[in-house]
This record gives sequence, C-alpha cells and structure tokens, in this order.
Amino acid sequence: MVYDVVIIGGGPAGLTAGIYVKRAMLNALLLEKMGVGGQIIVTDLVENFPGFLEISGGDLARKFEEHALKFGLEMKGMVEVSGIEDRGATKIVKTHEGDFETKTVIIATGTTPKKLGAKGELNLIGRGVSYCATCDGFFFRDKLCLGFRGGRNSRREGSRESDNQERKDKCALRNKNRRGFHICRTYSQHRICKCKKGRAWFYCSK
Repeated sequence: MVYDVVIIGGGPAGLTAGIYVKRAMLNALLLEKMGVGGQIIVTDLVENFPGFLEISGGDLARKFEEHALKFGLEMKGMVEVSGIEDRGATKIVKTHEGDFETKTVIIATGTTPKKLGAKGELNLIGRGVSYCATCDGFFFRDKLCLGFRGGRNSRREGSRESDNQERKDKCALRNKNRRGFHICRTYSQHRICKCKKGRAWFYCSK
C-alpha cells in the first residue's frame, strides 16, 4: 500500500496536519513514538490553550486525537521512525514495525527538552519540574525557583519571566559561559554567588 502522506510526529502540529490532509481526501498515516498527543500528555495542567480555561494535558491530548479520528486519520502510537529512504516518486519510512511507502512525508517531530539527570526529575515532570519558563512560569509566580539554564535564549527567557512575575529566583548555569551573566543583567540586577559546583556557576537575585 502506498500512502499519499505519512506524518511523523503526533503532537499538535502533526495532528493538525493530519486533519487538513484527511479533509483534502488523501490517504494518510500518522506515526508517533510516544502516545498520540506528544509532550502535552506529560503536562499536568494547561491554562494557555485557547478555548479551555483549564484542562489537563492528558485530556487535551485525547481531544486532539478525537478530532483527528473524526476525519478517519490512521494513527500508530509507540512507533519510532528509524530512517527515510528516498526512492524518487515515493519515500520509504522505516520503523521497527515495518516499512511504510508514501508519496509525501511531513516531519512534525517537535523537540525534546534536555534533561538535567537529577534524581527524581522524571517523576516530577509537570509537577514542579518544567522545561519552559514562558509556558509554566506563571504557575510558580509566588514560589522561589531554581532554574538550570544553558544557552543564551534560555537565560534570557528565564530572567525575563522572573522579572515579569517579580520572583526572586536562583539560577545555575550548565557551563562557564559568562555571557549568561550579562544577559540576566539585561533584565534585572543579579549578584554572582561565590559558590560553584562541578560545571554549574550559580547566581541569584538580590
């Protein structure tokens, strides 16, 4: 069987693509290496999705799936793609469950946050451990938070969110890149703590 479209990734982007493809009366298959819904399924509470004042990530993922199923989108969860072979007019999408031939591939795999590797981290995802200051900072607006930041953007984002919500956060850098200190000072005044442990340099709000 040759599909018109194979979609790799079952998050909001992949499911939206699937809905549009099926409404165009094309034969489509969606592959997702986790459960359908993507990273939203491990989110405890969602408050910033239009149309829902408050909904759990699991419930929102089920609504995504129901919407796609309404149009007859074929979905396979727990299927990881290992490669794509280009044969010109068709492509072969390779997985551990076999190969799927298609005319078109839509890649909507999103991203996976870099884990810290701390004990108990995975058990607390969505319940105190977050990987997006913009998405989840509001939940911790009255809390003292510790943020581990690596690149320029994460430091800028975390510092801005702390200032907007008037939190006095502590931050640890994953490396000795001093650019992070300059970026954080762009949004608020910080003092650099003398302590350092391993490859993490610590600073905290005044």
